[in-house]
Amino acid sequence: MNVSTDIAVPVPGYGAGDRHGWLDPMCTLLEKIIIGRHAGVFLDAPEELPANAALAQLPIWWWTRPSAPLGRKDRSADGGQLLLPVRINWVPSPVVVLPAGTEFHARWSAVGLGRSGTGETVLSIDPAHTAQPGYPSGTQMIGATAQFPQLTRRQLATGLRRLVTDGREARWEALMALQPWVDRAVRNAHTAVAWEIGGRERPDRAAPAVLDPVGLDAVATRLMLGEDGHAGEGLVGNLLDRCLLPATFRRVEPSRYIFTTLKRDAEQEIRREIGDPRIGPKVRAMMRTILSEGATAAEMEASLVGRYNTRYPYDRLSHRRALSALNATADPMALTRPLSERHHEGAVPNHDDAVISRIDAQRQAHAQARGAQPPKVR
Repeated sequence: MNVSTDIAVPVPGYGAGDRHGWLDPMCTLLEKIIIGRHAGVFLDAPEELPANAALAQLPIWWWTRPSAPLGRKDRSADGGQLLLPVRINWVPSPVVVLPAGTEFHARWSAVGLGRSGTGETVLSIDPAHTAQPGYPSGTQMIGATAQFPQLTRRQLATGLRRLVTDGREARWEALMALQPWVDRAVRNAHTAVAWEIGGRERPDRAAPAVLDPVGLDAVATRLMLGEDGHAGEGLVGNLLDRCLLPATFRRVEPSRYIFTTLKRDAEQEIRREIGDPRIGPKVRAMMRTILSEGATAAEMEASLVGRYNTRYPYDRLSHRRALSALNATADPMALTRPLSERHHEGAVPNHDDAVISRIDAQRQAHAQARGAQPPKVR
């Protein structure tokens, strides 16, 4: 028997020493958004740009091996350790316009993944450089010095506008990159909510549902687009905005923060769709406890709100919200059942075609009774 001695090579982004395969492209997009927003500040008054200056674009992420335990998050496919991002905060900004003949001391700090650091980088102009604005060689690492090419005012303005445009496009790309994860979060949250509300009472233990596919699509769309249907104005857009803040990832790894937030927001929107308050699960758990004690209906109604507020005083449960939580149920459209299921039952024949035909006949008879009068427009 021949035994292969070939060693599987990990997919790029998942081998020892690689940047995390999912976080690398996502953090690249976040970096472009951050840089674009800071660059836009200088375009508020383009006439004040120096005649000759350098455009310093500083790195936003410090890719390093975590020193805090993260379970399997930083483990590579070959048993090594992946590089994960720590956010670098530059003072005053990661985008600096450096007038000719000057240098600038940019202070930085980085905290996350069990690591921290502070320092200062001296920015200056290298007159020999003629390259266009962008990352100069070597500035992906935080060094003591960094040099940038000198630009004319026109070149400087062009470079700033390009950074702004790249940032706007990156935000759209980041939203699109999160869409599959939004759909997945909605499906998982729907399953969790459905089991919590109605799954315990199902004797067949079949998968319950509180929303139909159309309702789930509506939830996902609202997460992405918001109430007004504008891309980036939903809860996912708010999530992206929080990912741009320097302090967001100090105590949590970026992908965990993103996926945990998507799960929470998806569950919140599903509960909102069926009229279930945010504290609904706790209210129902309290009611189950009261029921297990053998209380009467009058005692349950009298004690639920009082006992709940004693245990969770900051929730300030009212009778109205308590009733909403106890009455939360599936959307009627989610209670429909596939025809295949009903065919197998045998005892309940499928009358859908007959019902539809009868409705059509009634509609035609009603139209004939009204004659040829055109319908009223309201």
